[in-house]
Amino acid sequence: MRSRLRKIAREAARIRISDNDKYLAGEKQREGKGARNQSDAGRHPSSPTKKEQDALNRKCRELLAQLRKNCPDLIPPKPLPAGRPGPKIPLDSKTAQALFHEAMRPVRGESLLWRQGESELVVEVSKVRLRVDDGLVLVTFPVSCDQAKRSLIHVPFALGNKERDAGLVVATESQPRGPVKIISIWGEALTAFAWQSFLQVVAVLAAESGVDLDGQGLIPIAISARKNALQLQTLARHEFDRVPPTVGLGKELTHRRPRK
Repeated sequence: MRSRLRKIAREAARIRISDNDKYLAGEKQREGKGARNQSDAGRHPSSPTKKEQDALNRKCRELLAQLRKNCPDLIPPKPLPAGRPGPKIPLDSKTAQALFHEAMRPVRGESLLWRQGESELVVEVSKVRLRVDDGLVLVTFPVSCDQAKRSLIHVPFALGNKERDAGLVVATESQPRGPVKIISIWGEALTAFAWQSFLQVVAVLAAESGVDLDGQGLIPIAISARKNALQLQTLARHEFDRVPPTVGLGKELTHRRPRK
């Protein structure tokens, strides 16, 4: 795990300068227009709105519908017994990035404006990039603030690969890579935002891929990465973790305890 993390750290360091120059050159003509596209000022990264959640659910259903069409044996049509492994869902890097955008997208506009005390940061979520390599995922945020010009912040994650299953265990560096003026204030929030969005994508994909005997969506138990592709392993909840089905106006059925 450490060797893969060091590998992605070196990659992040290598691409930082060239990518920043390219990004700044392409965005120079938009100088001063960023405020028009900002929305959800101060929104906490861990609080997606219902509209955002619905958009991600819809995108995942579209992907899984295409998988069912192309690979009918991949996703089981019937509910799975407790503890039974579900389908392994393949995700190419392009599709994974599209789902990532859906998980991060604000209700309006293309950017998020974060505030912390007197500090502000614009995060251009529509331009966030996801790079996938063997056991590695690199999330790149285009950001800007008054204290620093438009820059890229790189958040690396080391996870399992084809040869070594790591479940949902993921490691990252103590802080992202980028300008010190930005990461000293926003590094922890950007890492949390990347991880929360990553978890949101795999959880929704798993839930939409099938159901257990209680009608509840499947859950993710492992995520692995290889060159330009991710693979998600799903599972029907175990007996101890089963969730009673819901009926009527959202009221949950409860398991009755036997009388003594």
